[in-house]
Amino acid sequence: MQYTQSNSKGQVFFTAEVKANQVLHCEWIGYINDIPKAQDACLLMAEIAQRYRCKILLNDNRRQLGPWPAINEWLETTWKPALAKAGIKWFAHIHSENIFTQISANKVLLSQMSCGIEFHNFDSEPAALAWALGQQQKVA
Repeated sequence: MQYTQSNSKGQVFFTAEVKANQVLHCEWIGYINDIPKAQDACLLMAEIAQRYRCKILLNDNRRQLGPWPAINEWLETTWKPALAKAGIKWFAHIHSENIFTQISANKVLLSQMSCGIEFHNFDSEPAALAWALGQQQKVA
């Protein structure tokens, strides 16, 4: 089942789908400038992860453009704990080619991940998935 989040113009900017091996694949699309909608999408990740007992979050920014919205504190105090509580153990982040998106991601995610979540950046989905599944197999 695929979940989506749309902006105020009705354009889908976020999709989420549970894949095999407890992998939650989330994709961000276009410019993300609606803070409440971005927060809703982030919380949706945690809800889906908990519902389907996902241990891996594959966060795909390859189609995102521009910087992330200014919600760093909220990501730290609300989103990160929600992901950890939901059971996420490995966070594989696939970078956008857009340098502004990369800078935002590095600022937010590298400094934000803890709570028992292991985080790594990747340039491709196969590399991200291989790393996360490898981590999962180590503890199985």
